[in-house]
Amino acid sequence: MNFLAILTILITMLGAFFYGNGIITLKSSPSFIGAKTPEIKPLVTSNDISKTDKYELANENIAVEKLRFVLGTPNGMTDWEEKALAKKTSSYILSEFEGKPCVKGVSENGASSMIKKCDIPRTVANFVSWNWFVEKFPERKKEERLNTKEEFDFAGQVYLVFYSKFFLKTKAIQYVWTETLPVETISDNPYTNNVKIIVLESGKSETWKHEHRNFVKDYEMLFEEKMDTHIQAVAFMTDSDSTGSTAIAYYGDFTFETEELKQIYNKKDIADITDDSNKNNKIDTNNENGFSEWFINTFFRKGEE
Repeated sequence: MNFLAILTILITMLGAFFYGNGIITLKSSPSFIGAKTPEIKPLVTSNDISKTDKYELANENIAVEKLRFVLGTPNGMTDWEEKALAKKTSSYILSEFEGKPCVKGVSENGASSMIKKCDIPRTVANFVSWNWFVEKFPERKKEERLNTKEEFDFAGQVYLVFYSKFFLKTKAIQYVWTETLPVETISDNPYTNNVKIIVLESGKSETWKHEHRNFVKDYEMLFEEKMDTHIQAVAFMTDSDSTGSTAIAYYGDFTFETEELKQIYNKKDIADITDDSNKNNKIDTNNENGFSEWFINTFFRKGEE
């Protein structure tokens, strides 16, 4: 890592401190077609969540909720922020695949991610679900690996970033779709041990792939400690700058739900009643520190040698 990279980290840390304490306000500049440029707020409540689905159990007085971040609409991406990770960025555009609205990520020798800050307490959700599809994998000259910086490109990537009071301890799970590596392969991210990688899909597919992960169990398995924190950001990325090639992937909505909701799914048929105006259940989002911003800007990026 050269002097310029070290200076960049120091400046980013200082900016994160000011940002987290409300001294400065950032604005995003996403290369997303149809997206407006929003003001990035340090706190997010349930009112900012793109969509809330309410489920009622037939013949039982039970009501549960799940949080859904809708991607495939113009308004769905307005509160996502793009992070450039290379001189050339990826592009993220509204698209449709197999009749489902989605976001298409295209990287041509570039790298950038789309990040949504969203404090989600463990009491609100412990499962995350989404659909995705990889159309084109990066072209490699060497064997595909998770633990090396060389050719560290993946067509499909989803990140969960977890809040920490101390920025050096901020952790993240990186779910990836690889071309050749076995499913459930795990590894440290080559840039930091605070990011753990899990392979969820491997090889080509002709259709959407659906993921449904207990991220609490994943966290505790990967970091070998009890998860006593909450999700502070969700991100997805398609990149190909390390291989100098092209990668293409599609991303559907992200859904967060509880164990109780999953059990109800397995037990009974549920009537899906969408209630976009339901704003009664607020999410407590006490986030007095902005250190995860520093984490995203340093370890979530590729950095320089």
